Amino acid sequence: MHLRRAVSGSFRLGRIAFNSNSRLTRRNLASPLTFRRHYEAPPRQIPRPDYDHGLGVWEMNQINCKSYALIDYESKEAMIVDPVREKASMYLAFFAYHHATLKYIVDTHSHADHFSDRELQRLTGAHYAMHDLAPSPAVTKHLKHNDLLSLGRNAIRILETPGHTPDSISLYTGRTVLTGDALFVSGCGRTDFAGGDPGQLYDSVHGRLFSLPEETLVLPAHDYRFNTHTTIGREKSSNPRLTKSREEFIEIMRNLGLPLPEKIMEALQVNVSALMDNEMSLPTYSQLNEVKLISPDALKDMLRSEPENLIVVDVREQSEFAELPPIPGSINIPLNQIVKELPKIQVRAKGLHHPIILCVCRVGVRSSTAASILSAHNVGDVRGLKGGLLAFHK
Repeated sequence: MHLRRAVSGSFRLGRIAFNSNSRLTRRNLASPLTFRRHYEAPPRQIPRPDYDHGLGVWEMNQINCKSYALIDYESKEAMIVDPVREKASMYLAFFAYHHATLKYIVDTHSHADHFSDRELQRLTGAHYAMHDLAPSPAVTKHLKHNDLLSLGRNAIRILETPGHTPDSISLYTGRTVLTGDALFVSGCGRTDFAGGDPGQLYDSVHGRLFSLPEETLVLPAHDYRFNTHTTIGREKSSNPRLTKSREEFIEIMRNLGLPLPEKIMEALQVNVSALMDNEMSLPTYSQLNEVKLISPDALKDMLRSEPENLIVVDVREQSEFAELPPIPGSINIPLNQIVKELPKIQVRAKGLHHPIILCVCRVGVRSSTAASILSAHNVGDVRGLKGGLLAFHK
């Protein structure tokens, strides 16, 4: 994302122009007064330890769902972590004021309580980075454990911390760790939906996060009690859940009895599928749980023994085929076209004795949505591929 001079008294940020008549000018873009006037709160810079190493870290939202901006002072390369769609104009203004180039947009996991900000990617051309198991087709850079994201001379290390979701990551600067929903101030993320696993979360926190130096600053993706940060040492000694034994922790997490997030059906499926939130009617959480899944090994057996009765519907975008090739003979119908292209599936199924319609995608999330939609249209025995093509091609 580059800041370019336009005419006198104006400047341009990507496709967005600001001028002297705008409420957001170069002079007042990131002033506390401007942000308080137009947003709930201005970005709050996190004090040392990263400042001394040429890396600025800001908490951007100061709400329950927290976003963080990181800027390397020398190169002006920037990253935003867990952005919220409704705050896009504030993020753009903030980076413009700091003359920063947005290099990475990172989501620490597939969010269920707010819409991820894909507009930033479209406007700036920044990489959209998530874990390798992230289901969203909008991701342009898939991450694995110990991968590095560079901002100038600063290298941000990726830590795999699954448990809240299978695709959860944390980001470690060497002095500060952004823990997503793996570790909160005196708490942790829930594990009762979206593939969560309490035992896996316990292992992630104790094996990956609690092995960091105790003075490491912890910046969580959520907080509901007006906390801003903590340290690894403090959470190791006093976190009321994670100081328990593994067995006690699992029991606690399985009996929290929390209601589902308010936006789970709107936000989670939109975030994992890169659909617009009004693009199509999506299945409910209970309908998704009713989808029958088959394993990659079972699919391989079916392809050998009864391929004539199998109709494979690949719901990925064409741009994804280079990474993982489609199953030979499959039909490509992107998820947002699944209802419109229903006749194509019905034509293939006509005349077959007992057709099995198998929906597949990259990691098995979008295919469950597609399978649920097809089941509601009574097209036959519809199933999804567990683990997706990533597991099938292993």
